[in-house]
Amino acid sequence: MVAYPGGLTGGRPQSVRSRNMAIFSIFGVLAGSWLLFRAQSPSKEDKLYTQKEAQTMVGGQTGENKIARAPNPERKA
Repeated sequence: MVAYPGGLTGGRPQSVRSRNMAIFSIFGVLAGSWLLFRAQSPSKEDKLYTQKEAQTMVGGQTGENKIARAPNPERKA
């Protein structure tokens, strides 16, 4: 098969065109994924939790007199 100058592929074989399309498609998927991930991430100014919640996470008081324990299974006699 001989590639003639001009035409749709500019004189290049069809395999070059399909390879370029595959490369552009991969780049498009990666760039789209990155943009979607960045759009869903919170901005630096947003607070994800309050100061009270932060103190509770590091062992502070919750404001309630409860002890967080898993429930004991009832013993069957």
